[in-house]
Amino acid sequence: MTATNGKRLKAVSALFNFPKALRDDILDLPGFKQAFDLPAEAELTFGVGGLSFLRSSFFNALRALYADRSQVETVASEDGRSCELSLKADGDRTVVACRVGGEPCELPGFTMVSPQASDRLAEFDRIAERDFIHDVSSSEWRQRITDSPLSDEEVSQLMGELEQSPIRVREKIRAEVELGKSSIPTVVPQSRAYYQRLIGPSLGHSDLAKFVSGPCKAHIEELLRWEPAVGFAFALLVAAGHSTISELVDVSERPTADLVAAYDWLADRGDRFSQVAGVEIGIRLIAKHPEIEDSLIRMIEEMRDENLAATDSRFALSASLFVLVDGELSRRSLMIEEPPYWRRLAALAQAAMFERELVLSHVQAESFIQWATMGRGSDFFMQGLADLRVEPRWLPDFMSPERLKDEAISRMVAAGDRLKDDEGSEKFRTLLKGTDPEGLRARVTFPQSFLPGSLEGNTVPMLDLPAELVDKLRGQEDAAILSSQSLAGLVNSAFVFRITEEHSRLAAEALKKVRHQVAMGSGASESFAVLIGLATVAAVTRATELAKDVRILARVLRRRSGTHYDVDDLMRVGLIASAANPQLTEWCESVGEWFVEIAQEEMSAGDAGGLRHYLQKLCTVVPELWRYAAKADAALAAVAQAA
Repeated sequence: MTATNGKRLKAVSALFNFPKALRDDILDLPGFKQAFDLPAEAELTFGVGGLSFLRSSFFNALRALYADRSQVETVASEDGRSCELSLKADGDRTVVACRVGGEPCELPGFTMVSPQASDRLAEFDRIAERDFIHDVSSSEWRQRITDSPLSDEEVSQLMGELEQSPIRVREKIRAEVELGKSSIPTVVPQSRAYYQRLIGPSLGHSDLAKFVSGPCKAHIEELLRWEPAVGFAFALLVAAGHSTISELVDVSERPTADLVAAYDWLADRGDRFSQVAGVEIGIRLIAKHPEIEDSLIRMIEEMRDENLAATDSRFALSASLFVLVDGELSRRSLMIEEPPYWRRLAALAQAAMFERELVLSHVQAESFIQWATMGRGSDFFMQGLADLRVEPRWLPDFMSPERLKDEAISRMVAAGDRLKDDEGSEKFRTLLKGTDPEGLRARVTFPQSFLPGSLEGNTVPMLDLPAELVDKLRGQEDAAILSSQSLAGLVNSAFVFRITEEHSRLAAEALKKVRHQVAMGSGASESFAVLIGLATVAAVTRATELAKDVRILARVLRRRSGTHYDVDDLMRVGLIASAANPQLTEWCESVGEWFVEIAQEEMSAGDAGGLRHYLQKLCTVVPELWRYAAKADAALAAVAQAA
């Protein structure tokens, strides 16, 4: 059924209100053009001489060639040039030879238009093996090209699908970087299938451990079987996310010479994320392959000694690129059905791939750091705060150069605990296990080195909360005013120790008994730290009553003379506390109430505009929130527009 002229006109008008990238995605939706009676014709443009053809004319000419490979077909380009097309062999491939005005040029192969299923299958299998494309989507395409010839649109869709492989994307990123530019659509591919090919599908696992032991393990094993050197490099991108994933990478049976070459490359050109995983894996290899030790020591010392304030800080670059990728994935709502840990692993692996190409080209890190962070910082931040409803133990604030360095050192120290006394040189053992100032252990600090990593938002710490901290909180039962110091131990430990419902209940009862009167130290910073800490305790224990008490306490504290909180800070407290509600509807209600209350605070037009911007970003991440946030949005709009 086609659309009426009025319906068609409205569809075309609406399309031009969207950015080009989104407009193209909509036009590519199956059946969209037919539903609105839009022209299905498309153009193909090639870099060689700027040749452009109508897709139907070009593909029909190729179909005739594949039907009779000895003939020559003539097709007119869009600028009127006459082009002679023929097929020729290039090793095990068939390519399209083109002559324009007597001058030869070569075009990509288009074997997928062949009427012969054997041609299509041979080309598809060649590309799939070369580019490591073995997923559900590719299996479905293989069946389609087996069953029947493809239409023009199907050929274009298939070619686009085959472009979404880590190998192809790496080539595109490298080509752009070599030209001194980078575009977000290239750096952050807009295909969910691509990220499944990069890190392995989640298969619906909401738990990190189940993903690691299931689809992630299978993906790593397939990579290492596929192509040892390249497969190891791509496996490191996945292993970079968590130490349990690096445990899956077994290259112990590889020739020593190959491992030496791989670790030399990793030390010279590897991204920081992969280098951490490489050290973890290398510690397991050192007894059998001691020749890799020099590269391991070089990476460990560089990470240990890196100056995070330097303009070329690699940890700063890693953090910024992660923010860029994760923020763009959020902006495009590409992973809306995936658990947060899986999306973050995909973002981390993609950021690491990009970093490798920047290192290879020796570009100035400072400009990329600013570009990456400023471009998608607010998208990343609001996505991270929304993720707390599902994975409450990781804050977006943790994606910082300081935190990444702390995490790298703690991971390497934990891996070093497995090093035996007779493995590696004395220098190597001292770096990993020694207690002198040169060793990594001297750089371990509490609590920074024990905070959760980006994939551990739903992981419960193994350490119990020290009894003395609980006793200190219980000791306030008969106090008329609760001291912030009695809460300090609890609120500073929420991410490090196992906090239980009993602990959050004690805090809630203590607040109620003193009618939310808490004695604070000087300045608003201490009271804000208590608010954030209590909100975190409420989130990680799913303590909805404590979350309500946090809101009351925030109201009491900001009414005190001399106390002022930025509206952005109040928003952070509210979003963290609201994560005590794992169910979507209850979370939306809590977030909506917080924003309505904050919107009633006195604030400048600029602050109102900024808070409204964050609110709208949040509603883009969680569209269901609009129903509960519309009143706050209207109030903030009124203040912002009053200037």
